[in-house]
Amino acid sequence: MLRDGPFETQTGPTAYLGKGTYFWDDHEDWAIFWGDEVWYNRLGCMVCEADFEVDRGLMFDLLGSRQHQKLFQRYAKDYGLEDKPIGAVIEIMKNISQVMMRRDLFPFDVIRAVDESPSPFPEQIVKFAERKNGKPLKGEMNLTPRVMICVVRMSEVLLSPLKLIHPAKNI
Repeated sequence: MLRDGPFETQTGPTAYLGKGTYFWDDHEDWAIFWGDEVWYNRLGCMVCEADFEVDRGLMFDLLGSRQHQKLFQRYAKDYGLEDKPIGAVIEIMKNISQVMMRRDLFPFDVIRAVDESPSPFPEQIVKFAERKNGKPLKGEMNLTPRVMICVVRMSEVLLSPLKLIHPAKNI
C-alpha cells in the first residue's frame, strides 16, 4: 500500500470531483470518516498522509478562485449540464477536451473544492465582526471545512512518500 499508493478512484456517485486520486486538505478526521463510514461501509480503510506540490496553473480551484467557479458555471451552461453533479461535469469536460484534442478546454490536472454538507464533526464557526450593540453580523467562517483535492494526473504532482496514519480494521 505505502509503496504502490495512492490509488485512483473510479467515476461514480461518490466521485465528487470525477475520476482521480483523492486527498483531504489537511483534515485527517474527514479522511478517516469518509474511508471508514462512507466508502467502505464500516469495513475499514487505510488512510495515508503525504505532502504534495502542484503548479497553480494546473489546479482547477473551485474553492479559492472565483474565475474557476465562473468557468465551471460556463462549462455547465454551454454544454447543457446545469442539472449534472460537479464530478459529472468535470468528467464530461475532460472527455470533450481529450476527444477534440484541445487541452486548453480543460487544462487542469488537480481539482480542489469544498463540500458544504452538514458535518459529523463539531463545526467551528466564528463571526467576522460584531455591531456596536454587541449583536453579531451575519458573516461567519467555518474553521473546519471539508476541502477535497482530486488529482487527475499524478505525474504532474510532486508527492512525498506516503505515511500510514490510520490502519485498516477489516481489510
